[in-house]
Amino acid sequence: MAVILAYTARIIILNSSGLTDSESLNVSTSFLYEQDAQKNVFVDKNEPSVKIDPNGIDLGFVQPAKGKVTLINVADENQNRSFHINSGKGKEISIPLPGISLGQWRLKFEWESNGKNFFYEEDAFLK
Repeated sequence: MAVILAYTARIIILNSSGLTDSESLNVSTSFLYEQDAQKNVFVDKNEPSVKIDPNGIDLGFVQPAKGKVTLINVADENQNRSFHINSGKGKEISIPLPGISLGQWRLKFEWESNGKNFFYEEDAFLK
């Protein structure tokens, strides 16, 4: 009986979300990936240092990093930007941001270092 109720609840949730089974699986997989990569940041003490101003963003990593930085403008999604990053053998990365809008931003960092994936988010306010 419990199995039938659980399956029925799953069908109702999937139908109300508008997602197909494969889309739902992709969302779940993506969520689990982010959760594991986020946990790696804290377990490995691998949180990046972030300095952002209207001229650019300076990133410092604990180890060489390769991945992506996404800047999400809370007020205007048309301002969102994404940058591929690669520190090479170094640990510092500078990204120029000419013409960036002032206001509230959400920064998302996804990178790989020493064979491990990392995910970190931070809010920033440019004034």
